[in-house]
Order: sequence, then structure tokens, then C-alpha cells
Amino acid sequence: MTSFGQRHVLALHSAPITSLIFSQCGNWLASGGEDGFVGIWKVLDGQLEQKLDLRIGGAISHLCWLSTPSRHDEHIRCLNLVIATSDTRIRLWSTDTETETDRLKLKPLWAFTAFHASRDQVECMAVSEFGSRHLLAVVGGTNLVLYSLEGAETVKLLVTEDFQATARTVHFTDGGATLVVGFLESRELLVWQVEPWEKRMHVELNTRIGHSAWSPEYRTLAVANLVNGVDLYQQLEPPVWNKTLTRSMVINNVKQVAFCNHGRLVVSGGDIGRALVWNRADGEVVQMLDHNTELPIQIIATGSTSLGHTIATGESGGSCSVFLWSEGLHHDKPSPVTRRRWNRPLRDSILVSSSVLLNVTLVILAALLLHFLDISGYLSCINDTFLYAWNR
Repeated sequence: MTSFGQRHVLALHSAPITSLIFSQCGNWLASGGEDGFVGIWKVLDGQLEQKLDLRIGGAISHLCWLSTPSRHDEHIRCLNLVIATSDTRIRLWSTDTETETDRLKLKPLWAFTAFHASRDQVECMAVSEFGSRHLLAVVGGTNLVLYSLEGAETVKLLVTEDFQATARTVHFTDGGATLVVGFLESRELLVWQVEPWEKRMHVELNTRIGHSAWSPEYRTLAVANLVNGVDLYQQLEPPVWNKTLTRSMVINNVKQVAFCNHGRLVVSGGDIGRALVWNRADGEVVQMLDHNTELPIQIIATGSTSLGHTIATGESGGSCSVFLWSEGLHHDKPSPVTRRRWNRPLRDSILVSSSVLLNVTLVILAALLLHFLDISGYLSCINDTFLYAWNR
């Protein structure tokens, strides 16, 4: 079974990580945080390639990579990054650099307001290449919008939908021909046919939908259920519950879920500094990715590089670092840029030993004080006086 070892620790953000996404080629990782910055990282060496300042828009809500033909040569595929910020704006940063090169320099291209009829914050985005067009689906609050991106330069609004419930996740399936939206409190799962636009399914699941992921290889939907772990559903129309990947819920907040290794593994955020990796087939936990912190790990992403499959896990506080885990590395291999951290069992044993030593020292000091001051007679006198007063 595949195992992952820590490769790099990426330090940039000063506030909790809010979004992580690998590029389609696997060479680049984008990280977004509540501090309003986006980091573009080289996956292979963990170096920061570019730092984007989006503080004018507030916290980063969500990130998506988009691969489009170059404006100068349609045979060259170029990378674009779609960035959603808390001011409800969506921005596209673009480059003419080929996706496989070792250098990447993104420049701002355009920006627009995601939801024209409301000020809801973007919760999730999804992109898909559908025919000659690129589609961008955006959900947030009670809204769904679908845009067509013509060569990454022209944005055209195709569809708007308003709901009574809070939309939480969105996915393209079937090569972009189908769109799936999950809802938080209402537990609903809605499926649309993209062209022509038509609702194909409306079903209610057994639990809330905190986050979800889709595996096209196994046609499986993973749902973070906000109760006891991750539910796996086979197919979509209708979804058939298969199993629950169980984990303890110390803190009931949303923790992202993703598929890895072509759908064979399921990765989820977790409590007390650990992300979890399950075997999808038998539902067993195969590894815990430990940050050595007490804070929850909520944001995760998976990708594939020339080195194999890769997982990124982001911290929700503390140092706000991003950990990169690569397939085949030894679990305990230190990263060359890892900050010095306490080993958790060693730290606990040191704290217990220190507490015992402190208590013994206080007892010895008290005994010495009584010996040198010889106050036992005074204590006896005070006790006799108290008893006399009580009997009176």
C-alpha cells in the first residue's frame, strides 16, 4: 500500500490556510490564506516561486487552476489561476508560460463580481474543458453561477440559480457534461445536465454535506458528513451509500476531503494536527499525516508529479504552514526546510517529569522551613487556643 513521507514545509502565511490546489501538470501548488496572500510553490523543491498580494479583496476563499491555449500560439498550453476573495470578487491571473517549464510568472488579467444579485462569499469553484470552451462553476450562499471562459480573456455568464439552502460544494463530472452541487444544512444533492441546461436529479442524503470530492475512476462521491467521518456513495443518479470512513470528531468543523492515487485512497483533514489517509476499498486508515500541533487540519489537496502522488495539508492556526507529503518517502524523514518542532511523546514525558520534580522540591523546601523555624510549638498553641474558644 502507498505510504507518504514529509517532503517540505512551506512557510508563507500569517493566518489560517483557506485553500490549496495542485496544477493539472502537478508541478505547482497554490496556497491561499486568510491573510489575503496566495503562494505559488514548486512542488519538487518546495521553493516559493511567486507571492500574490490580494489583500485588497480580503481573505482568499477558493483557488482553481485553469489550463488554456496561449494567446500567441494555440499549440502551447498555459497556466491560469482563478482566485476568489471574501469581497465576492473573482480574479484571474495568467501567464504565457508553458505548463511544463520550471518558471512561472502570473500577472493579473481580469476581475468581476461572482454573484450580481447578492454579496455572498464564494464557497467553492470548479473548472472544466467542455468542447472548445472552458466552464467555471461558482457556488456560495444560496447561489450557483456558470460562466464560459473564451480563451481565458472573455467571460460570459451562462446560468444563474438561486436556492433556499446554502450551497457548499460543486463538481463537474462526465467530462464537464454534468454539474453536481451539494448543500450544507438541507443535505441536498442536485445534478444538472450542462447543455442543454436541465436538472436531472434532486436527492437528500442522510447527513449534512460539509465538503465533497468526486472520483471519476470509480464513480464515487466522498462526503465529509460532520458527524463521524466520510461517507462514500457509489454512482450519482441516484447515489448509493457504500461505507463510512470513520474518524473521531473532537471539533465539529468542516474538514476537506479528496481522492488520491487514481481514487484508490481517500484523504481527509482531521483533529489535533493529523490528516488521515484511508484505503477506499476496505475503509481502513493506512496512515496519519502528523503536523505535531494540537490545531485541526482542515484544508487538504492531492496531486500527481513525476515523483508520484503528492498530498498537501494546511494548518488552521499556529505557524499556518503547509506540509507537502510525497509517495514513497520514509514517514520520519525530516524536511530540509522544516521548522524545529517538539516530538509529541517526548514533550509529554518532559512535562510530566518536570511536574513531579517541582512537587518533590516544594515538599522538601516546606520540611526544611519547618525544621529551621521550629514552628511546631506555635502551631500547637494556635490549635489549643482555637479549641478553647470553640468550647466556650
